[in-house]
Amino acid sequence: MATTTLLPRHADEGETIAAAIHDCLDYGKNPEKTEGKYISAYECDPVTVAEEFLLAKASYKASTGREQKKETDVLCYQIRMAFYPGEITPKEANRIGYELAMRWTKGRHAFLVTTHTDKKHIHCHIYYNSTSLDCSETSGAPVLPSGGSLTGCVWKTASPLWRTRSPGARANTNTMGSGRWNETGHQTFKNGSALP
Repeated sequence: MATTTLLPRHADEGETIAAAIHDCLDYGKNPEKTEGKYISAYECDPVTVAEEFLLAKASYKASTGREQKKETDVLCYQIRMAFYPGEITPKEANRIGYELAMRWTKGRHAFLVTTHTDKKHIHCHIYYNSTSLDCSETSGAPVLPSGGSLTGCVWKTASPLWRTRSPGARANTNTMGSGRWNETGHQTFKNGSALP
């Protein structure tokens, strides 16, 4: 079972939107961490993903007349998923990361999944664009079809936004709830909600 955290990515003070997006995606794609091979993507090319995220934001501005404010808007989201040492192979971790991203975004946002093998524990970084593929909206709080947030927690500006942890993992004040896979293959949470 993985420990999973959702983090919003904003531009830091003095940092451009382009630099912020390039910075986080380049970290994820680092070949020293991914062995140059544990990278997958949906509706974007891993080589040009930063430019594609930026193009979607420009298209959003052109079609809606609204522009993301550098200081306050989320540029992209990062889901970090870490596994216990020896629990999983990098290839399987990347596959699970891709499945999680597809379920989470419901196929409405481009995303990149990178699996890092540079630590004792294999972990994934999933980056998804806050601008939808059709460039009609930017995402706010991730919500379930029922209208509630993933863990039933109030959306906050502090990070992490949500976190699940493996059974037996050290308790943490940032832990929002423990995810479990049910018999139908969906992840459920303490409040009874489930990933579709």
